[in-house]
Amino acid sequence: MFQRTKICTGLLLAFGSGLLAVAPGAFAQDTTVQRVEITGSSIKRVDAETSVPVTVITADELKKAGVTSVEQVLQQVSSVQVQQTSAQAVGAGTGGGSYADMRGLGANKTLVLLNGRRLANSAFTASAPDINTIPFAAIERVEVLRDGASALYGTDAIAGVINFITRRDYHGGTITLGVDSPQHPGGGQHEAQVGFGFGDLEKDGLNVFAFAGYQKQAAIGAQQRHLAPHALTSSTTFPATVFYGPTGTANGKGIGYTPFAGPAGCTDPTLVVVSALRCGEDTNQFVDYVPASERLSGLANASFKLGQNHTFSLEAFVAQSKVNAKIAPVPYAPIFIDPSSPFYPGNGAIPLPAGTVLQPDQVDVAPGSIFGRNGNGTANEGRMVARFRDLVNGYREDDNTTTQGRFTAALEGTLGDWDYNVAASLNTTHTQDYLVHGYSDETVLASFDADANSATYGYYVLNPAINPFGAQTPAGNAILVAANKKGVLQYGNGTVKTVDGHASRDLGDWLHAGRPAAIAVGGEYREEKFVNQANTAYASQVEASTGVDPNTYNAGDRKVYAGYTELNVPIIKSLDVTAALRYDHYSDFGSTTNPKVSFRFQPAKAFLLRGSFSTGFRAPSLYELNAAQTFTNSSAGVSDPRNCGTAADGSPIGLNGFNVDDVCSYDKGVDKAHPGNTNSIQFVNKNGGNPDLKAEKSKNFTLGLVLEPVNNLTTEFDYYNIQITKEVGVLPDSYLYTPVGLAAFPGNFHYNAGGSLTQNPQSCPSAGCGYVDTVNQNIGAVRTSGVDVAVGYKANAGALGRFNFELQSTWVHSYKYQLVPGGSYTENVGIFSAGNGEPVFRWQHNLTIDWTYSALSLGFAVHRKSGYVDFTPTRKVSAYTTEDLYATYAMSKGFSFTVGVKNLADRNPPFTTYKGLFQQGYDPRYTDPTGRTYYARGTYSF
Repeated sequence: MFQRTKICTGLLLAFGSGLLAVAPGAFAQDTTVQRVEITGSSIKRVDAETSVPVTVITADELKKAGVTSVEQVLQQVSSVQVQQTSAQAVGAGTGGGSYADMRGLGANKTLVLLNGRRLANSAFTASAPDINTIPFAAIERVEVLRDGASALYGTDAIAGVINFITRRDYHGGTITLGVDSPQHPGGGQHEAQVGFGFGDLEKDGLNVFAFAGYQKQAAIGAQQRHLAPHALTSSTTFPATVFYGPTGTANGKGIGYTPFAGPAGCTDPTLVVVSALRCGEDTNQFVDYVPASERLSGLANASFKLGQNHTFSLEAFVAQSKVNAKIAPVPYAPIFIDPSSPFYPGNGAIPLPAGTVLQPDQVDVAPGSIFGRNGNGTANEGRMVARFRDLVNGYREDDNTTTQGRFTAALEGTLGDWDYNVAASLNTTHTQDYLVHGYSDETVLASFDADANSATYGYYVLNPAINPFGAQTPAGNAILVAANKKGVLQYGNGTVKTVDGHASRDLGDWLHAGRPAAIAVGGEYREEKFVNQANTAYASQVEASTGVDPNTYNAGDRKVYAGYTELNVPIIKSLDVTAALRYDHYSDFGSTTNPKVSFRFQPAKAFLLRGSFSTGFRAPSLYELNAAQTFTNSSAGVSDPRNCGTAADGSPIGLNGFNVDDVCSYDKGVDKAHPGNTNSIQFVNKNGGNPDLKAEKSKNFTLGLVLEPVNNLTTEFDYYNIQITKEVGVLPDSYLYTPVGLAAFPGNFHYNAGGSLTQNPQSCPSAGCGYVDTVNQNIGAVRTSGVDVAVGYKANAGALGRFNFELQSTWVHSYKYQLVPGGSYTENVGIFSAGNGEPVFRWQHNLTIDWTYSALSLGFAVHRKSGYVDFTPTRKVSAYTTEDLYATYAMSKGFSFTVGVKNLADRNPPFTTYKGLFQQGYDPRYTDPTGRTYYARGTYSF
């Protein structure tokens, strides 16, 4: 086997500056190394510059920049368009997970590896691993492959591969302590990392090391930043809002009254004025902008030499990520107040507005409406509809805890002319959603009206001891406190067992190009099993305040067999061609074969041309296929497309005999200062898996140019073009609940016998349930293209030190998606698309400038995302730019110290009108509300 040669400069720069794609030979120096394997190829080689674009980020760079979690690592990669962060655990039931999403194509199309091998996917989604369970303390570098790799790593590597690589041979010890202190309240964090190892693998025949890390971050509440006061106002309030009919009307449900909290009484900081008689609850004030989190991880590795050419290693890691999130108190709406209650408006305890007389039909009794009497014409009980929020028990709070572990036994080395690596691994993951505070059992404070002849059939009638408008009596307070329930709402378990191996060797200089051809062969066997289920006994008690179906049970398992080969052939001295082919067989889905062809052409030291073409095939995840079908509410602010119409003046109207407020969501425009006050309706959706799904298919093309126009300056430009068909997804409510959506998918709408859609999931399934089908479907296609740009410049200024300049940018030329099969394509670049649920940034930049002088280094970084047309298309979200400044001093005797400032200019995230997330006024998927933050890190190595 060819053991030693000159190392390519591309490898030197890759592990020193974060840019791998540089012209070979630019800074070459005589040294000796063994062959290495770079992400994107299974062939070990001495030339790190392959035919595919790879970005490398080192642990030292991350520490200087103040990065303390894997979630933050991906913010340094310009090709990552969007990622789900732990902030989105707020109110979303995601299990607190964070997921990588390259090119904006979805986390399920970005393959995340640890030391080249898969991790277990999230037990709540089974589509991608939670990156916050990767042991950050042990990471040595991150390699990001920026083109499709289905032919090598698996069918789901459509958008690219992110490979987190830990230390492999460590002796000595290291301790790092760090603290982040934001200038504004909340969000502070501290961390500690420790590592120790002994033995030299080459000299002693063994090496054993372990690393552990701990990181804790405090929450940032909405009241600590005030980025969007009154961004989302709810009609479910405390004091409760009731609906009444003014004198002379038979049915005026739509007029609201908030007793004791008219405009003079909307003084609580969580209330805002809606009208002369009514307040709204500013639910944003209860929400965590950034949830509290706590992460603990550890990795241990023992490697042993077996003879001269073989190494046996055992590796184990375990990590726990805990995310604590808070949202507004439980809303009880609609809930009914019986005339027998002492707190019934007009009974004396609660006054009515002057001149108002209760009407015989106090609630909306239109046949088929949500407050109706099922069209049976029976007399109304006189109950009044109210919207009541449980501020007695306070905010809702839950703990999402994910524990992941992996044990791997591997054997690698040389056998004859072959370099080989075989391993067996066991991956496990467990996620638990524990409700800590504020979730209530509705049946304790209200009785269910089971009388089919009642006007309020299917709804709850408030216990007469409870005052929804003010201070509680001891009896009322006891009922509310008793209703507050703690417990495990749902949990998930996942297991992945893998046996894999590959080998590579030189084949000789077939075409007399001066370099040998090389081949790699490999195979993989994988067993996957996942289950996510509700704790039925407890979930049934808190169903109204969580929206989680107590009977939730999502489970699936599969076996995957795969074999692949890769062949690299130098055609001439300056041209290599590589071909790869992978066959996968899914026990539950079928088989697929995917090829990849790439080339590398370097006619001169300062010029390199490269390109690739590949196909991909992503089998639907186990949950996409097998998730239980359940009934939940749609997103807020949708209208019934059959029963809601538009009048000649553009205002909404009810059709087919329905009241406009029962079928239409709209901006009432009552309070011009707070235009977010709306009539917001949520109908019932049927969600879940679909066993009839087809596979997603893709084509991926790249073409890159690497230049060294002057000494020490390297530039690279990599064009990418990705096309995906039969994409698995859910038709968005913003599309379905429109006349266009109804016309395109009439079979998805299931109206009840009264001709309406239902707002209460608890009434489903039943004959009276009207719902919209939103299960997983192969809904459309995506076409995206753009260019990754990287510039690196190193300068030795002699007595003035050394300078290093790095720019990493991604320009997206086009991102078009097809929402439905055969439909038109919608451009998403620079535009927030309601259909896609997010914008695609035209430009993303990461710029770093470093200066090193002796033991001192200074750095300045700029991160920028371009602006885009907002969710409200008449306005634009401005560009988001932050700057960081940091300094490191390497003292004697193993001490080093780093201080820095993140978001130097203390910029707030740009405002957006999008209301699809619990955080309002900004988008937590792309921006950080923390503000200017000072940090310090101290490391002692021995």
